Amino acid sequence: MFRVTVKTYGYPSRQWLLAKEEARKAMIIAAKNESTIYYSDLVKDIFAIRFDPHDFKLFHLLGQISTEESVKGRGMLTAVVVRQDDGQPGLGFFVVARNLGLGIGNQDEFWISELRKVFNAWEKR
Repeated sequence: MFRVTVKTYGYPSRQWLLAKEEARKAMIIAAKNESTIYYSDLVKDIFAIRFDPHDFKLFHLLGQISTEESVKGRGMLTAVVVRQDDGQPGLGFFVVARNLGLGIGNQDEFWISELRKVFNAWEKR
C-alpha cells in the first residue's frame, strides 16, 4: 500500500484538506444550481484557511480539486469559479487543464464544455 502525499503549502494536512472540502462544497452548490461563483465569494465559504481571492495558495488548492474531480469523470469542478470583472475562469484553470492533458483549443469553448460537464455531473446528485 502506498500513500499519496498532497502538497499543503505550509498548512497542516488536516487544515488543508478541510479547506479543500469547504471549497468543494461551495462549488458543488453552484454546480447543482447551474451557476458560477466568484473567487471573492468562494473564499468567504472557506473557514479552515483564510484566503485572499488572489492568493496563489488558493489557486493551488483549486488546481488539486480540479484534478481530483476530473480524474473521477465529473469534469473540472473549478469551472464554476470565475472572476467578478468578466465572469471568466482565471488563467490557472487552463494551466491545470493542460497539465491534465485535456485538449483546450478555443479557451471559451473548452470552459463552456467543462462547465456543462460539471453541471451534468451534479444535477443528478
